[in-house]
Amino acid sequence: MDTVRIGNALEKAIFDFLIEQQNRGQLLLDTQSPKLCTVCWKPKYYCKERENEVEFDVSIEVRRKPGLDPQEIIVLECKNYSGNVPETAITDFSDKLTRIGRHNTKGFIVVSSALQRGTEKLARSRKIGIVKFDENGCIWF
Repeated sequence: MDTVRIGNALEKAIFDFLIEQQNRGQLLLDTQSPKLCTVCWKPKYYCKERENEVEFDVSIEVRRKPGLDPQEIIVLECKNYSGNVPETAITDFSDKLTRIGRHNTKGFIVVSSALQRGTEKLARSRKIGIVKFDENGCIWF
């Protein structure tokens, strides 16, 4: 099984979904003006602790005005698992988020399957959004 290919498929699908929303002039994630957003696939953000960049699956960079640095970065971590998504997916993602910025980042985990018991509670306690994504679109939890 090619896990990279399977993972990339969900990443590309959510990226394409967001770009389509943006092209139609719809609010991204039902909250963000498409004119102020840049949707990125495989973005890298600098981590001071590592003194290197950290790569994520998909992000939405939100700017107050075009040309300015992002005032908010919304990061989407995709988990295209055949089984239930474990708690470690949340803790690993949460740790990655804090490496790039505690005050201007918001994280969502995008899943194609169910979550293990406790995973949803952990995500909610860490303020990480949960998105179920499939061929019918997104369901926000």
